[in-house]
Amino acid sequence: MAWRQPPENTVRALVEGITRFDGVEFDLRLSADGELVLHHDHHLSIDTDELIGKERFIEQLQSDEIKLNGFDDFTSLMENKDFTGQLIDQSKVAFIEIKPPHRSIQPRGENTAHLAKILEKVAELLKNHDIPRHNAVVYSFHSAMASVAKKASYKGNWSELRPVVPPVFGAFNQRMRTLPGYITNSFASLLKNHQRNGSVMMPCAKEYLIGWTRHLPLGRSVGLSGRGLKRLRSITNGYPVHVWPCIAAEERPLLNAGLSVITDDAHPEQPISGAARWMRPASLPLTLKQWQGLAQRKIPTDVNPWCELNDSEKQSQVETWRKQYQWQRGADEILADSNGELPWEAVRVIGHRGCGKVARPVM
Repeated sequence: MAWRQPPENTVRALVEGITRFDGVEFDLRLSADGELVLHHDHHLSIDTDELIGKERFIEQLQSDEIKLNGFDDFTSLMENKDFTGQLIDQSKVAFIEIKPPHRSIQPRGENTAHLAKILEKVAELLKNHDIPRHNAVVYSFHSAMASVAKKASYKGNWSELRPVVPPVFGAFNQRMRTLPGYITNSFASLLKNHQRNGSVMMPCAKEYLIGWTRHLPLGRSVGLSGRGLKRLRSITNGYPVHVWPCIAAEERPLLNAGLSVITDDAHPEQPISGAARWMRPASLPLTLKQWQGLAQRKIPTDVNPWCELNDSEKQSQVETWRKQYQWQRGADEILADSNGELPWEAVRVIGHRGCGKVARPVM
């Protein structure tokens, strides 16, 4: 039976995505009655007879109304043991993007308080379901995430999506408003900002690394080969960078460069750049020889998951990654910082919105 992509940001997509990949990324919004719902767009991304002529912004709708139209809530996801079990036991990760409302319904100055309210609810659910701190990161397109975390008294991992895409309608409008921030912030400056904030990873738009757009930001550009790759590795020095949103053809060059991938392609039979695809390079790690063998479509069968490795085997695997990606820090230091858990330096493949972006049918 042919694989059918599940709708994005649903419990089904996120369970399948976290099973297939090293982790998943998903979006949360706050409904009018204060519930967290899995939803990316500003407005309810479906048209029904009941909603014609009504305001459809998620923040103005009741959670029951949202769920009746086929969308799931965060509580349902956290109550799904097939999802949380992989975060707890299998070294998988969750990237949680919290979304501010559209500017037409909330002034920009109120976004920090709104996002802090979301973050408090996220933190409570993560704690109630025993999700390890190490295995979840919360971020947002918001320039004051430090203030959000402080206001929410949040002690978990957080990061920022930069340059900030304003909460307005239209992809073209968003790009034009984001362009100045993109041009004035180089890859190196973004990375330094995340390091100063103490973030365990840096989300990075693929335009910084692929195609002619990588030459637009001020300063020296980075890339995936030649001098650009050498400069990239010198800047990152093993610091975790997760690149979004990617397609299968872009996956292997990014992984070879030591960058993690947030992918929109979860098709189980999709090859990448002519090679066999390995969807769990971190939680189901390969030796260097096995990784190189994927280029000849040699798919290894004797691979043990990270969570089952003993201390010596973990040490050996980190040494393999150090040589493969030219990290400068020693394996002992990396493992000490991660307390024996899968290090954030590990190169991952993450399912974007679960199993990738996909349009929903009109009901």
